[in-house]
Amino acid sequence: MWSLLFRRYDDTLIASLWEAGTAGLLEDDQGLRAYFADDRTPAELAYLGGEFGGEAKVVASDDADWEPIPVGRRLLIVPASFRGEAPAGRVLLPLETGAAFGTGRHETTQLCLEAMERYLKAGDVVLDVGCGSGILGAAARLLGAREVFSCDIDEQAIGTARRQVSTPLFTGSADAVQGEAADLVVANLTAPILEALAWDLKRVARRNGTLLVTGFTRERVPQSFVAECEFEREGWLCWVCRPETMTVAAPREPLTHAAEWWLSS
Repeated sequence: MWSLLFRRYDDTLIASLWEAGTAGLLEDDQGLRAYFADDRTPAELAYLGGEFGGEAKVVASDDADWEPIPVGRRLLIVPASFRGEAPAGRVLLPLETGAAFGTGRHETTQLCLEAMERYLKAGDVVLDVGCGSGILGAAARLLGAREVFSCDIDEQAIGTARRQVSTPLFTGSADAVQGEAADLVVANLTAPILEALAWDLKRVARRNGTLLVTGFTRERVPQSFVAECEFEREGWLCWVCRPETMTVAAPREPLTHAAEWWLSS
């Protein structure tokens, strides 16, 4: 596994990276890192640099060198190799790292986990749209969800998530889910994709259900969602929304969220 680090990036570059077959994206204080399997080479992906540049780096497969991450009041994210005990009052959330977006280090993941602590009720059915590594689905079970369903358009992300959670996963998006299927719908994406998915996110949430949407900053928010409550960290936002307050109308024909559609949004 190796990665390309981009100090500057935008939604167009992110879409191009997914189209090029990235195994996952990670945003941190250095920039945007795109992971690739060893059967790809930096030379064949040089065209992705353009105005953004791109710095290649080999990624170690051993995840034992990062410290556990406390999130909210109840969770402690640890590497899969962790053999310690959970501190009093916390539960361990083991995670494989480096293979898909969702390591627990990024602000949006932590914000979503904190919101889930507050809004997930024991016995809820949870749907995670764009699940990446599966971290949110795994957390949902630890926090008392009765059932968890997760989806992602990237087959490699689903492969990683299958090693992370034992709950149902599928390659696809919210258009494949029946209406009013979940008490809590979670989506850690980007503002343009959340906006494009807005109708289906509303459709799959049950009446009096809850939507947790994140992956955007105040400078670019998804317009179809109305925040009932807001979590913020380092400029990133997570909104708690209700389907009945969303300002999006049903499309004349059902939407199909194929991988090509997602990448072009």
